Amino acid sequence: MLYDPFTLYPVLDCEPMGDFPKEVLYDACKRIGYPVFLRTDLASAKHGGPSAFKVESPDRLMQCVFETFEDNCLKDIAGATHAFMVRQYVAIQHTFTAFRGLPIGREWRFFADQANVLCHHFYWPEEALTNAQTQGLDWRVQLHELASPLVTNDLAALSDMALRAVGAIGAGAWSVDFALDVDGKWWLIDMATAGRSWHPDCSAK
Repeated sequence: MLYDPFTLYPVLDCEPMGDFPKEVLYDACKRIGYPVFLRTDLASAKHGGPSAFKVESPDRLMQCVFETFEDNCLKDIAGATHAFMVRQYVAIQHTFTAFRGLPIGREWRFFADQANVLCHHFYWPEEALTNAQTQGLDWRVQLHELASPLVTNDLAALSDMALRAVGAIGAGAWSVDFALDVDGKWWLIDMATAGRSWHPDCSAK
């Protein structure tokens, strides 16, 4: 759903919002079915916890919009956003949470160009979670288990999916993020240009 960020800036000062096309967003959520995952075209507010990105029902939608927009403002990118986006909510298989309730699970980032998968990495480095309000016993031990190498079949399947996703775009190198859900199914949950994506030190960086 396209929108003008200036319609939401007044909300930050507790003033009425402008001509925000909320009915279009309500319709999109209804068609997908609640709960949905909400983000802008540039970023989600995942570090704000589920209250910012998980829309459980219509009466929670606008509050999630405001929290996501505020998060984008704090990242200094809100003025560059052009759309809000919703997708099916993926219940991630996890053993602990961080960042106000964000599930930390089996997530992997692949880097690929139009011809090859360049590398892949577990999404969550320990240093990113050290001061992240983690909830769960022995979260470092659990994180180590989550970061165990992908089995051969999963690696092959995710590599193929990463190449197909990047190929569908048709140009450039991209990061492609996958997460494992509670039913053991992998989902492509995010993509970004490789140059704008966190990348640990490796030979392909």
